[in-house]
Amino acid sequence: MVEAFPRGVTVNFFCKEPQLLYARNEINFKKDIKINYFSKYSENEFSWIEEEKITWERYQNWKQTLLCSPELNTSELIISDNHVLPLSLFDRVILMGSFLWHDSTIPSTREAKEIIAHERGLLHCKPSSLICLGDMVMPSLANQVSLLKQGWFTQRSELPKKRSNGLKVLVTGGGTELINKQLLSLVILLSEQQSQIEFFLDSKLFRSGKNLNSQFNLFSFSEHDFAYLDFVICRPGIGILTDCVRYSLPAIVLNDGFNHEINHNTKRVNELGIGIGLDLNERNGREVAEKIGSVIKDKEFKEKCSNQLRSREVNGAISAAEEILNFL
Repeated sequence: MVEAFPRGVTVNFFCKEPQLLYARNEINFKKDIKINYFSKYSENEFSWIEEEKITWERYQNWKQTLLCSPELNTSELIISDNHVLPLSLFDRVILMGSFLWHDSTIPSTREAKEIIAHERGLLHCKPSSLICLGDMVMPSLANQVSLLKQGWFTQRSELPKKRSNGLKVLVTGGGTELINKQLLSLVILLSEQQSQIEFFLDSKLFRSGKNLNSQFNLFSFSEHDFAYLDFVICRPGIGILTDCVRYSLPAIVLNDGFNHEINHNTKRVNELGIGIGLDLNERNGREVAEKIGSVIKDKEFKEKCSNQLRSREVNGAISAAEEILNFL
């Protein structure tokens, strides 16, 4: 998306330190426009992942941190990814994401429920636009924000599909690592049941699994490695699903029931026909492994999914950048 901005635009990129290091090395951020990186304002970023951290004290701490940022206070436009709070603090804010945190979290504590109600109230009092991935946006947002639907934030890979003996499958848990233990147990079962399949693991899974099975391979996430794959087994985050669209790779997604977003993404994978969604909590590990094994070997299913993936709208990053420029 950054590459679509014209020269003369300055982008201030706010994120936590690990994401900042990634962004600095990401080729899409190496453009002619000026990009500044800040992590200090994200040190108190409000976390919706662990419920014990969903407290008014943490919410107010992050609020005060953001209010003290001269960069945010002087920005002509602020784009907030999944978070509603900046909308209440600054005048020129656009929301972005296929979900918003308050709408995704499954609350059980009093404070969590209060903060969710507070954020919904903010959206009611201050109408806002949400730039989103049309295929995956959560339907509950339609009556909270104005949806600006885009295609997938990628382009189709031009690298030809590499042919090889046997099937090659990537297993990845994504950035949250919430189901990594279950994924590792699953891939061990799969490797026992499907000895003819070659399994590739992301770096975190590989570090944990290389001593358990020397046949596992480390996946580089390069275009070259993606070109050899036949399937992806993953928790259905938007990042890895975007890779599946880019490389036309059927997705076998595992729903852990952690929040409404992951439940929704699993459902959408099935509805769009780009893969199959399985609920981890409804089957034991061996049953899941057996189901996955049968799916991977189903050539007709693989071809149908690949065709559906090739039919999805792409270039969403470019159209999203155009939407943003229209607000300036």
